[in-house]
Amino acid sequence: MWQQKKMPYTTSYASSLRLPSSRKCHTVSRRAPLTDAQRKERSISSRKRQEEIDEAVRDWKASTLTLASDLARRFNKKQRYFLDLFFQGGVHLVHKQTKVNPHNAFLSMKAQELRDSVWHSFSFFFLITNIFRR
Repeated sequence: MWQQKKMPYTTSYASSLRLPSSRKCHTVSRRAPLTDAQRKERSISSRKRQEEIDEAVRDWKASTLTLASDLARRFNKKQRYFLDLFFQGGVHLVHKQTKVNPHNAFLSMKAQELRDSVWHSFSFFFLITNIFRR
């Protein structure tokens, strides 16, 4: 029958270190588990609080839509116009791509070439000076 080979007892360096008692084990304490009554009480209170939040949001939404429709009738605009003003401050988030000015594109390209050439000449100068220093 096959027998498993026993390994000799060895100690590693890490296991032979003596650590202070506060470092030997994790000192993180866990909360005591909640009882069924506590869990039920928390569930009821959180459900009640969430219902209050939902009701407040519904009231706010209804008043906002009412105000937007009143302003739309008053100023002969669409309701969506005022909703955009309320929530985005009138900022249009989608802008048409403007036409590229060829002169500015050319100047930008030339400036990039100059920056690259200055960097390359500087790195070349740095390389040469380091070679001759040796």
